[in-house]
Amino acid sequence: MSFFKEYISMWKNGLDFSSRTSRRGYWMAMLQSFIAIILITVCFAVVVSCNENGILAAIFGFLFIIYMFMLIIPGFAICIRRMRDAGKAWYWLFINIIPICGPIWFVILLCKKSVPDDGTPVV
Repeated sequence: MSFFKEYISMWKNGLDFSSRTSRRGYWMAMLQSFIAIILITVCFAVVVSCNENGILAAIFGFLFIIYMFMLIIPGFAICIRRMRDAGKAWYWLFINIIPICGPIWFVILLCKKSVPDDGTPVV
């Protein structure tokens, strides 16, 4: 159960944009979300290849779309909490707009060590 602790925490704190998330917490939650996406996709591919009527395939496709939409807000929240933990403000998410180097820079920011929480505003 401890393997899923960060993933469950991501969903429980899905609307919390003000606290902090550790490096381990962020990357474990993202890994487990990625595994869930892969599992749904593999199930969809197996069902599509084995099922003639397509009803089961439509169900798995619908589940995939619902999961992806449900992941949007908690995904933003955990990114913002991770930025805060790394000592950056929420608007650093917009660095992803810069082609090629922006997403690379953002991943580097996500990998930064946690800074102590002394109560000062982050920039």
